[in-house]
Amino acid sequence: MTILEAAVLGVVQGLTEFLPISSTAHLRIVPALFGWADPGAAYSAVIQCGTLAAVMVALWRDITSLVAGLVAGLRSGRPLATPESRVAVMIALGTLPIVAVGFSARHLIRGEARALSKTPFTNLPDSSVLNALATSIASFSAEIGGTSSANFISHNANRKIARSTGAI
Repeated sequence: MTILEAAVLGVVQGLTEFLPISSTAHLRIVPALFGWADPGAAYSAVIQCGTLAAVMVALWRDITSLVAGLVAGLRSGRPLATPESRVAVMIALGTLPIVAVGFSARHLIRGEARALSKTPFTNLPDSSVLNALATSIASFSAEIGGTSSANFISHNANRKIARSTGAI
């Protein structure tokens, strides 16, 4: 991978991570459009760690509050006693399914799932009602608040604005 390719993919990641679109898919599609090699699942994971670091820097006060609340809740034996500890527990519980799926499907994620020819739209005449329903559910889930980075970030920003103006 050249420096130019890495820079372009870094910009793509930065622009698409906070939009309600798949930044991971764009890290696969953009190289294909430019005739570059697939950077691979490991590169996608590493570049997304940069996004995670940026979010952690931007939200460090909230994160430290959640961690402190969780630690205090665990020490007191009441991990759901405060809003901060409840949110921390809910984030942990909400993370478990994707960890389980990611771990279980790691071979698929590194291989066949990265193939652009495996999209549900490559053979529309042969698609089934089940395929259409699965695509619809997946598309709809992106509209549910908190299911995408963009939704989470915009919700958090709106909450901070409302809090600073005394609206909540």
